[in-house]
Amino acid sequence: MKFPVELCNNLDYETGHGTPRYFLKIDLDDVAEGRTASIPVYWRPNGSHPILKEIYYADIGGFRIEKGNLQTLAMAVEEAIETLVDHRTLPYYSITLPNNSRIPVFLVGEKLKLEEGGIKVTGEDVGEVYRKLSRQLISTKVIKSEDELRVSIFLWADLKLYPPAFIFQDIRKKVWLPIFSHEKSGTTMLNFDLIDKPSKFFKIEELVALRKEVSSYLMSNRSIFSPYSLFLNHVKDDFWKELHKTILKEDVCLRYESLGQRREISVYKIGEEHLAADRPRIYFGQDREQLRNNVAERLKEEGLVQSTTSVVVEKRRS
Repeated sequence: MKFPVELCNNLDYETGHGTPRYFLKIDLDDVAEGRTASIPVYWRPNGSHPILKEIYYADIGGFRIEKGNLQTLAMAVEEAIETLVDHRTLPYYSITLPNNSRIPVFLVGEKLKLEEGGIKVTGEDVGEVYRKLSRQLISTKVIKSEDELRVSIFLWADLKLYPPAFIFQDIRKKVWLPIFSHEKSGTTMLNFDLIDKPSKFFKIEELVALRKEVSSYLMSNRSIFSPYSLFLNHVKDDFWKELHKTILKEDVCLRYESLGQRREISVYKIGEEHLAADRPRIYFGQDREQLRNNVAERLKEEGLVQSTTSVVVEKRRS
């Protein structure tokens, strides 16, 4: 397969502003008729080197390619894209192992497919693939916990990997649904992606609307029976920093005792709902009591409290 490359100037480029100096326009017709990708190309001086006085670089599928001139960079980018192709398509997701090696996940027909060495996994969605792969790698002692794997979405628009801002999970551990971070026009967006459907993008301040969209989808396929059984796990610092600006801290908190220590979880108001931030997890509730129940149930599930009544709502100390 061939992926013709065309070099374009970035008319908005300004020295020292961190913007790409060029774009490589990639013809993806061989894998997706009529589609193209636009790859940002960055430049930096390399004055200390006796020969290469400048470096041009671009990221493809999580790998950085650096060359001393644009022509060799364009050739290297085309070759890199060719190596990513399997099943006559490009990856849909990428799973990173603790040693930073990456396993591509392809959409073949209506199913996701992963092959790595002797491992073969198929699934209806990325959560199923993630869990099946985790079990195999744990059984062979490659990893100790599924949390050691990192899933990213591979967007064909720019051939970059985008990690999750957080993972939607449920109290009963049936749901594992990543919501991916995505930069759009300088704004961080949340990408709700379903196989073979257009991505839905939400602003961080639209988290309540996103959660309702996700819970409606999961309730329609009977994965959950209440929207408040969902919580956020593996919440990234940069997402929390932006979300924190949009929520109001309440004058109460959740308190419990675990392993001989008194612990406290902050409670916030988000729209008409309540939120408990026990990072890297965030829980939701229609009211404070429902929020308390959700948090308490999860803590009991993990063995951190003996009973759900161990978690109480109390006034926050000033």
